[in-house]
Amino acid sequence: MNQDKSVFISKKEIDSTLTQEPVAGTRQLEPLKSLAIAQNLPFNILEDTNVANTPEVHLEMGDLWYALEGEVTFMYGGELVNSISPTRKDGTINKKELKGSSIEGGTEVTLHPGDWLWIPPGEPHQHLTKGTVRLVTIDLLHGNKSTAISEFRPKSPQNFLAYPPDKPQNLFSDFVSKF
Repeated sequence: MNQDKSVFISKKEIDSTLTQEPVAGTRQLEPLKSLAIAQNLPFNILEDTNVANTPEVHLEMGDLWYALEGEVTFMYGGELVNSISPTRKDGTINKKELKGSSIEGGTEVTLHPGDWLWIPPGEPHQHLTKGTVRLVTIDLLHGNKSTAISEFRPKSPQNFLAYPPDKPQNLFSDFVSKF
């Protein structure tokens, strides 16, 4: 993603965005949605109310999720069943994504406010919510591997176990604590 300039969004603006009444279904919250489009920003606030999304795989994009409000159950990893490349609204095939009917052998986790979840490129995932959840979504564009996150991994073997691949929160917490 190529942003043209830095953008500051205050906590006051985010808090104002979160005062909107929930609606059924899925939506990105305004005014952040319009700002993200106008500025080509890789993040947004997603609101889901009583939603079960289709299992999917992003082949080049990783998803970083942060729970702001509510609870959401994710299934990630495992095998995407009956995978196909979806057709876009313009009739072309999206070769950067796969959709499926279910996930077999994945890991289930419920996010609560304050929880983070990293889904690397190529990993099947889906989420379900009963009630309303609001999540910050951050799209991290990579090649075939998650290069941006791996740059922060320690290079020495004795420190590698502090950042097991299935525990991305350890890496993120340590990275954020340096600020």
